Amino acid sequence: MSILSKALAAIAMLSIHMTTIASNTIPADSAAVRWMGRRAADNSGITIAFPGVETVLRFSGSSSVGMKGSVLSGQGWFNVYIDGIALPMLEIPQGDFDITLVSGLDAKAEHTLRLVRRSESWEGPVRMDAFTLEEGAKALPPTPLSQRKIMAIGDSITCGYNIEYTDAARPGNVNSNAELTYAWCLARDFDAQVNLVSYGGKGLMRDWRGMYTQMLVDAAAEGTLSNPRQIVSIPDLFERALPDVTDSRWDHSGYQPDIILICIGQNDYNSAFLGASDYAQAYVKFIERIHALHPQAPIVIMSSPMAERARTDGTQPRNAMHEAALSLVQQHFLRRGETFVTPFFMAKNDGTSLDAHPIAPQQRAMADELKPIVAKLTGWKAACCE
Repeated sequence: MSILSKALAAIAMLSIHMTTIASNTIPADSAAVRWMGRRAADNSGITIAFPGVETVLRFSGSSSVGMKGSVLSGQGWFNVYIDGIALPMLEIPQGDFDITLVSGLDAKAEHTLRLVRRSESWEGPVRMDAFTLEEGAKALPPTPLSQRKIMAIGDSITCGYNIEYTDAARPGNVNSNAELTYAWCLARDFDAQVNLVSYGGKGLMRDWRGMYTQMLVDAAAEGTLSNPRQIVSIPDLFERALPDVTDSRWDHSGYQPDIILICIGQNDYNSAFLGASDYAQAYVKFIERIHALHPQAPIVIMSSPMAERARTDGTQPRNAMHEAALSLVQQHFLRRGETFVTPFFMAKNDGTSLDAHPIAPQQRAMADELKPIVAKLTGWKAACCE
């Protein structure tokens, strides 16, 4: 059978229906299930909300594999792979589900199922209870994750919002795909793990509308804020396993990155002027918290690829103030003799006429910009840096 025929046959395997033929249950928190990315565990299973969380299950003795759980709000969107072959995108509506992901497999062979959460932090948090195999099947020990670790902190750019929005007939969350982001590209380039700690519309001090976090807190206290999730800022969500759950605390010791990439500021500077000194002061406070938790990791602070770079009339765009703030942050630490902070000013990659968010080729270009600096700061080798 040709590679193309195998791919077509694999695609035909995907069936998303609300019944299951499996009777061998593998709990989502089982040691047989490999996870990469932030998550929260409880008696009901594993809940995920950050984009780009990866789940892997190896098994044998089953011609099918299913999944049980619940989409807590909105819709759940996943990339699905079986034995390295990409299957059609999986969309699960809100509510409980018990679905067959793949059928028609060779039950005598070993298989690997891989799922990657595509969507934004606010869209479709999912509780995954268990995977289901046929009677007599068994889960196999998972292959170990790479020892290299990347953490990417950011907003919708880092989430991969509208990264596949190249057709005006396809608006909506279907176009988000965390697996195509600059951080995921770098993880593949360097054979590293990656954790995306990101949330669209959020900033260090303000959201995309120019609303300061304290303004949102006050509005909530007054009862004039319709959606409490609006309150969260990037420093808030950095502390959480689930970004919209206030008491969901992430155990930072569970993921010690070798390098941290921070791409925030597009939302802070989106709507109005913000002084470089004030912004740098808030950024320094955030970096001090990150560095206290991950003292071995160099930190790259990036400008926004969506921001205006220059004006023909000679006036300065808001992005110039953002870049000035990043330089002030570095200078603050240099004065203390600390060199772990590196500013990086991104080239402009501002989407298409449909939307200003970088699309997949532009995110790839962002990764290519960052590859040399990641290689330099970590000592890792990649194709660009051999």
